[in-house]
Amino acid sequence: ARVEQELVAMFRALNETKEELEYYKACHSESRKEEFVWEEAFTRLADQEGEPRLFFLGFGDGKHIPKFLRSKESRIENQQLTKRETELMIKEIWRAKKEADDAAKKEEGGKRTDLKNFIYTYLAQTYKTPDAITAVAYNLLWGVKRYEYDADIELFMNVLMDEVDEDVYHDQVKLMDDFLFLLRALDERTNGRVLGAITLADFEGLLHEFFYSKTDEQVADMVEAAEEDLRVKAPEQFDQKVVAYEYLFEEDENFDQGPFAECVRDQHLAARTQFVEEVRRGLMAATGGTKPVSLSVAQEILLSVDPSMKPKLMYEYLARGFRVSMNTLHEKIGDEAKPLEIPLGTFVKHLRMGVILQKGRQDGGKGDKGGKGGKGGKGPVKRRNSFVLAVQALKQYKGEESDDDDMPAGAKKEGKKGKKGK
Repeated sequence: ARVEQELVAMFRALNETKEELEYYKACHSESRKEEFVWEEAFTRLADQEGEPRLFFLGFGDGKHIPKFLRSKESRIENQQLTKRETELMIKEIWRAKKEADDAAKKEEGGKRTDLKNFIYTYLAQTYKTPDAITAVAYNLLWGVKRYEYDADIELFMNVLMDEVDEDVYHDQVKLMDDFLFLLRALDERTNGRVLGAITLADFEGLLHEFFYSKTDEQVADMVEAAEEDLRVKAPEQFDQKVVAYEYLFEEDENFDQGPFAECVRDQHLAARTQFVEEVRRGLMAATGGTKPVSLSVAQEILLSVDPSMKPKLMYEYLARGFRVSMNTLHEKIGDEAKPLEIPLGTFVKHLRMGVILQKGRQDGGKGDKGGKGGKGGKGPVKRRNSFVLAVQALKQYKGEESDDDDMPAGAKKEGKKGKKGK
């Protein structure tokens, strides 16, 4: 049996070598186009029939290849990183990148570094030698592909491939941070100090307050997910209708969060996807699917999808969709001589890349100010004074003006989740 296993491994290695050498030749062929295709790269690193590759071949050292992946190495050993190791490295990259970007902002004209470029900087500072940088880079990419079912890993992958903007990642982090801050603020204003727990009724009310455009059904789903979390992590408190909310944001040893965080991310993804799809369908109907999208048509469709959209947000979407600066956009508004036009698919692709803000309530109601609640909802949630104070605390924390009739900006934001939440 041992000999048979060794023979199987040997033949697999030989087949892999043949396949990889053919690809290596293609990579270094003079006729090869000077472009880097991420899908192709991930395919070359992916497992074969469920079995991890024994080694990787470098993609070459052409200028079209991301710097952190440039290599002339004939073989790079597959160290088969665990999910924990992969996610820990990703977390460290995001942390270091934020520090570097924050420092750059303090300098005049400082800009945020592209993720691909920063990864090389990070690896060079951490691992020093070219061989070590190459080994870690390729193994990181293998881990990203293998564990792409994870929400955070898939988002990292999408930013790396330029499928979404890095702002989507920061927006997702900020949203959860804002909600946790709001929970603590309500906790302090209700109990006199932060105890780490509030009543189930207050928790549900704050969900309505923070995610104010959610339907009652969506809020009920979040409450149910929190219950599933807490019956495992804090059963005695939850049996007394008390929500030990800090547990909802904890990660396990593999950096996975529980059902509540997964539910919130699922709903954000659904809202984001729904908005973009409604815009796409509207543009298809308006253009017949063949004509290019004009500025006036795009503006009309955006407002039809979300009539409550404020002008500033609409212009941000238009500038992103047409890939122009805000100044150029305003110059083109009303310009019939040289109208701004773009293929429908390109506009939708650009729109999808950035942060999508959640649509506001269509009934015009907020809190106890009137309205019939969200679609399928039972009606508005009465805004207790402690809720209002908590919202004001969040606004002050974020440097915004307090306005009793405004929800926290974080309540409107939609991030992106991967195929499986955390």
